[in-house]
Amino acid sequence: MHKGSFKITVLLSVYNGAKYLKEAVESILDQTFSEFEFLIIDDGSTDDTPDIIRSFRDPRIRVLRNASNLRLIRSLNIGLSEAGGEYVARMDADDISEPRRLELQWNYVQAHPECALLGGQYHTIDEEGRILKAWSLPTDHADIVKGLKNSNCFCHGSVLMHRDRIQDVGAYRQIPHAEDYDLWLRVAENYRVANLPDNLYRLRRHAGTITSQKYYEQVVASEFIQELAKERSRHGRDSLQIPEKKEKVLAELKQRQEDPDRKIQHYIRTVEQMRRNIDELETQKQRLEMRLSGLSGFHKAQGPFPEPRTIGKG
Repeated sequence: MHKGSFKITVLLSVYNGAKYLKEAVESILDQTFSEFEFLIIDDGSTDDTPDIIRSFRDPRIRVLRNASNLRLIRSLNIGLSEAGGEYVARMDADDISEPRRLELQWNYVQAHPECALLGGQYHTIDEEGRILKAWSLPTDHADIVKGLKNSNCFCHGSVLMHRDRIQDVGAYRQIPHAEDYDLWLRVAENYRVANLPDNLYRLRRHAGTITSQKYYEQVVASEFIQELAKERSRHGRDSLQIPEKKEKVLAELKQRQEDPDRKIQHYIRTVEQMRRNIDELETQKQRLEMRLSGLSGFHKAQGPFPEPRTIGKG
């Protein structure tokens, strides 16, 4: 299928994701916007994933199967190269897209063609699909650029990306567990970005997610990505964009992520911060109880309110 045949390519890479895959795929096929191809990359799955994919007969589905498990970053870059759509919408195999997600995103980029990256608000859900929390992300380009200096301001699975512009900034780079954050920073440095105010996505939290399994490694990678962004701000490029430095820099990142002493110190700091948060909450609770106690004492001192007088005919 040649480039430009579709308005949108929905890109989903899955490895042994049978448990939630059917629901994820159905949430895309049931979109109110239908002019898309659905590119599913089976990254060498050994569970029932291939059978679940084959159970769908929708002609919009196109499947690529990696001969071995190439992992997410390489699979996504393959998907970007293979995508027929002008825009690429990400989707993860354990999440759910809201029915009007693609419609709302398509309408926005048609009205704002300068936008290269568009996300939206989202809910986190548990393994059974129950909503855990509603997340609020900045919507304006300037606010997102400011926020990206400190943290990720996009829900990866919810984004719609202009394919050529994403390729222009170098697509996904080999920064495990935070490859999306690295990409968003580089996109925002060169193009307009935005988040819709609408809830577009339900992100599932469970024991198998990267955030659950590799939280520390994700934190270290995010700090590394912020350092690279500062390099680009000062010098116009970062260490990963210099071929002779790339291998050494990635080795240093891996060493940071695997250093047991750094990991212990990180968790010590995390626990200390949690204790400070608990102490602050306890202080706020005590202040609130004192205020409520004072109000109660005030009403007791005033005595009961007098009964209203009835004015009748005399």
